[in-house]
Amino acid sequence: MTQFKPGRSGNPKGRPRGTKNKANALRSRIVDEIPGIVDNLIDAAKGGDMQAARLLIERAIPTLRAEEARVTLDLPDDAPLSEQGSAILRAVADGRITPSQGAAMVQSLAGLARIIEVSELEERIAALEKARGAQ
Repeated sequence: MTQFKPGRSGNPKGRPRGTKNKANALRSRIVDEIPGIVDNLIDAAKGGDMQAARLLIERAIPTLRAEEARVTLDLPDDAPLSEQGSAILRAVADGRITPSQGAAMVQSLAGLARIIEVSELEERIAALEKARGAQ
């Protein structure tokens, strides 16, 4: 049984259809004024207003993020995930990769473990259902 009847609002005393949203109306007004606002900010920044200059620079030029060097780490494909995780931790301990790179790799390995687990569960359920259907 559904809680609400089709075609009927769950909140009949709510805002009537077609009512203008005040936030959207304000956004529309602001959008219309943006070119003038930006021109004023530029003029203020050129005139020495450091807050205006900072605002313009922060919005126009994205913040630089630290980028780590790419690393290659040979992990044995046929080894259990626990051994692969140990190899990653040894690489961190030996200084071949950074701790954050090691953490990202271990996190990826954990994600792979979850995918494998779900896949194996699906296979086992399918086999059980097939065996049950054969009875």
